[in-house]
Amino acid sequence: MQFEIRTLDQCTCNELSTRQADQDNGYRIIWVQKGDGIFKIDLQSLMIKENVVYFLCPGQICVFGAEGKLDGYYIYLSPEFIHLLDRRSISSFFAPKYNSFTVRSIQPDLDLQKDLEDIMAKMLKEFSLFTPSKLEILIGLFNIFIIYLSNGSELIQLKERSDRGSELAEEFFDLLNNHYRTKKMVSEYASILYVSPNYLNRSVKKISGFAARYHIHQAIVVEAKRQAIYTGSTMKEIAYFLGFKDYAHFSKFFKNNSGVNFTSFKKERAT
Repeated sequence: MQFEIRTLDQCTCNELSTRQADQDNGYRIIWVQKGDGIFKIDLQSLMIKENVVYFLCPGQICVFGAEGKLDGYYIYLSPEFIHLLDRRSISSFFAPKYNSFTVRSIQPDLDLQKDLEDIMAKMLKEFSLFTPSKLEILIGLFNIFIIYLSNGSELIQLKERSDRGSELAEEFFDLLNNHYRTKKMVSEYASILYVSPNYLNRSVKKISGFAARYHIHQAIVVEAKRQAIYTGSTMKEIAYFLGFKDYAHFSKFFKNNSGVNFTSFKKERAT
């Protein structure tokens, strides 16, 4: 299914949760208007706040622990649906620079809430119908939804940077999200992007505050933690999954980049 929209009272906490890191490669938007509880995204535990829109990228694991009824909306978007959208408006939320290792959320103001509610109601109605133009209309409505969010949120920087360094950094994050299991050297990404490793490191650091090497290592560590917590895989299995031929090398890599050895991390999370 390319697009799905439901109200939160139509969803169970299990349906809102994803417990396997490789479950699917879709994007999700969860707008909690009212409700209490805990929202765990990867390794972060967040208190559910009223009137907050959460954006979840492919690979992110979320576990909902609601206390009672939740009011709001749930939207699922396939990568194919994302590609059909207006790239200029959607880039504020799903651009590669906002990669799958961070949590994105915004809180719309009162006036914006009313506008978003109207759009949500139209999307819900259209989603329930079976018409030849259904997908086209949903694409148009969702583009409007994102434009309203962009225009009304102070947390989103809409000014597009046109310099090559910024574009290069976004291209790097796009590649990283898809290839961190197989490409672990800055030089591999630099080669694909036709730049030198030093230039790539400088460009990424200018945008994010950290060099490309740091982001590569963190992507691997975050995925290793996901696998350790949610799949029950052994260190050897995770090492193989992440492209390490020698699990002793993986163990050393994990400790150097997370500050704790893998066995200790897994035991702490199990208790």
